[in-house]
Amino acid sequence: MLTKAGDLLTTLYGLQAADGFVEANPVAASIIDRAGLSGLVLTGLVGTVLVVLVVEWATNVCRRVGAGDGTVSFLYVGGYAPLVLVYSVAALHNATLVLTH
Repeated sequence: MLTKAGDLLTTLYGLQAADGFVEANPVAASIIDRAGLSGLVLTGLVGTVLVVLVVEWATNVCRRVGAGDGTVSFLYVGGYAPLVLVYSVAALHNATLVLTH
């Protein structure tokens, strides 16, 4: 997902290149403290892959049992839209902090 990559890249840039930047997300900060930035990258990758697998599995099950296109569309939107929104907001926030620092 491009929005996850944007969030991750702006986070990594801010933490490595900008003085005084800290991770504001307590979950991500905990991962960084325990596993470093590579742990953050790996966790983001695994989480994104899991969401894709679950959404694609669920939509395939719906198609097999004859669910309508509306149900499948609902699963796609409900599965992906929240992540796209959160990652987009995070990437824009990070980029704004980096550019105004």
